Amino acid sequence: MSLRKLYEEGLKEALADNYLDHPRKYFTHQDFNNIPFILKNYLESCGYIGSPKHQNILLHFEDAEIKMKPGKKWLHLTCQQFNSAYPPVRIALLQSKLYGFVQFGAIDRYQHGHGDMHVKLAGLTINKNSGMEMDRAALVTYLAESILLPAALLQNNISWQAIAADHIKASLTDAGMTVTGEFYFNKNNQLHRFKTEDRFFSEGAEYVRRPWSAFYEKFEERNGIRMPTSIRAVWHMPDNQDFEYFRAIIKKVDYNLSSPKS
Repeated sequence: MSLRKLYEEGLKEALADNYLDHPRKYFTHQDFNNIPFILKNYLESCGYIGSPKHQNILLHFEDAEIKMKPGKKWLHLTCQQFNSAYPPVRIALLQSKLYGFVQFGAIDRYQHGHGDMHVKLAGLTINKNSGMEMDRAALVTYLAESILLPAALLQNNISWQAIAADHIKASLTDAGMTVTGEFYFNKNNQLHRFKTEDRFFSEGAEYVRRPWSAFYEKFEERNGIRMPTSIRAVWHMPDNQDFEYFRAIIKKVDYNLSSPKS
C-alpha cells in the first residue's frame, strides 16, 4: 500500500473517532479560566475568542526540509499533517525524491495510544519504528503542536503548572502514558518555544533520551487567527551542540476535515 493510501486510511479512522463534546461551539473568555494566565493571554491575543472550537486541523507546509543526521545535507520535502483535538491523533505525511527521481517518504504518526514511523524507498518499506520510545515521542510531539489547535489544550487529559513568569509546564495523559513539556513565551507574551525531555534520539539500534525543542516563529494571520507560520525542530545534543533537523513554513490551514480527501 502506498504512503498516501496509508495516510488516508489513518485519517479515515481518526475522523470516525474524532469528537469534541462541549455545549459551546465558540471560544469564550470562560473557556480559558482554568489555564495559566500567560497562556490565556497568548490565546486571546491570537484572536481565538469568538472563533470556532475546531475539532481537527490540517496543516499544509511549504519549504519543508529534513536533515537525516548531523552534518548531512537538507532534503526538501512535501509535507501535510493532520491533528485532532480528541482523541489525540497526529498523522504527518512526508514525501521527497532522492537524486531527483527515487521516491522516498514516511508517515509519522500517533494514533490509538501508539506512535510509529513508517519509511518507504522506491515503494518498498525500509523501516518501521515503534515501541515505548516512539509512543512517548509521538505523544509529546502532539503536545508541542496542540498550541495550534486550542481545543486540545482544554481537554481533561491535560494539566498545567506555572513554572516562572515566562514559561509553564504541561502534562498530557493518553492510553495510560503521561508526557510533559514546557511552553516558553517572550516579553510580549508571544509563544516561541516548547521544550521536553520525553523524546528519544536514535543512535544506531538504540534510543537515547535527549532534550528536544520546537521553535515557533514568524507570526502571521491564517483564517483570522494569528499563529506561528515557521516551525523548527531541534535536538539538544551533548556538549551544548544543537542539531536542527526539521524546518517548514505553514502555507495553509484547514479546519474540521470531514473526509481524508477534503
